[in-house]
Amino acid sequence: MQQFHFIIGLTALYFFVILGFVLYARIKSTNSLLPGLNEFFLAGKNLSPLVLTFTYMGSLFSTFTVLGIPALVYAHGGSAIIFYFSIAVVGSILFYIIGKKCAVLPKQSVYSLL
Repeated sequence: MQQFHFIIGLTALYFFVILGFVLYARIKSTNSLLPGLNEFFLAGKNLSPLVLTFTYMGSLFSTFTVLGIPALVYAHGGSAIIFYFSIAVVGSILFYIIGKKCAVLPKQSVYSLL
């Protein structure tokens, strides 16, 4: 039981040391501890459409790959893998096209859109 407490304590110490390094680097680079909402949700509006496409596809397919594809392959056989890869290709192309248009929207005013 003593060894268990030692491992937990060492893990907690490691966590707090790493957290200290991260907070120090954050304060040194941005002069603030917490990011603003714009930076947190929109990545500071500095991402290209290609990066947004890969982020979208990564978040979509991480869940779909783990939960949806095994059920789809079980229900429809191996041909469901073709469906999976076609979604990836078509979704990437469409999101890249739409992403360019969506990237322009925050730079325009509401009145220019109307």
